[in-house]
Amino acid sequence: MKDNSMKMQSIIFACIISTILQAEQTMQLPTNGGPTTIQITLNTANQAHLDQHNNLGQHANHHSQPQTYVKTSTSFLDNNSDIQQKLYEYAQQYFQQSKENTTSLLSWIQDNKIKTLGLSSALLYGYISYKIYQANQIINHPQSWSNWHNSNNLEDLFATPQNKLEADLLFAIQTRYVHPTNPTDFIYSLVQSSASLQQEVQTLQEQITLYQWLQTCHCMPLFFINPQELAILQDKQRKLSFIKHLFASWCANYKIDKNS
Repeated sequence: MKDNSMKMQSIIFACIISTILQAEQTMQLPTNGGPTTIQITLNTANQAHLDQHNNLGQHANHHSQPQTYVKTSTSFLDNNSDIQQKLYEYAQQYFQQSKENTTSLLSWIQDNKIKTLGLSSALLYGYISYKIYQANQIINHPQSWSNWHNSNNLEDLFATPQNKLEADLLFAIQTRYVHPTNPTDFIYSLVQSSASLQQEVQTLQEQITLYQWLQTCHCMPLFFINPQELAILQDKQRKLSFIKHLFASWCANYKIDKNS
């Protein structure tokens, strides 16, 4: 029992001596007589293991931290500021030149009012004359639809049996429009006749509108137009409407006979 007590005292004494020696190794004593500062650092195995663990964590975080890549893109004009500047200067010059030309034209018109008025009148007169001539070439052509049965007026056509008029109209369609390589192609004749008839109706309507406008402006004598010509055009227009009615009636009957 006594031996065990002696061993325990020896162990406790050795621990106290070891602690004092370790504290003295890290103790800093001032030599200038100032206040004493004691710093004790405990370098235990657990502290070393903790420091190593923290270093490994920082190293892992450094490698696992996502990296952001910023991709910049610039246009062709951004990389070529000289080209952009030249285009801008060219546009400025173009607009400036256009403005100067417009100003010059307006100044010339202002200084030459009589010449401008005369030139505009001549151009307008030439344009109207050309439109009248072009329309008359279609309307007064011997093969035009408005001259079909030219010896009969509209009242005479109304008095003629419709079957006879339809037969005469089909004969005119087949003889006026013939396929260049297949003369027996009847559908080609129908299509071409319908297109020419519609074109003539439109041309005649435009001519009547122009004549009415000239009559309102009292300018028909300037274009050597007799007021009676307007009435003739209106009769031709009614005749074309009647021909369209005949053509549509025959097409309907032909379709019914073919499907029956």
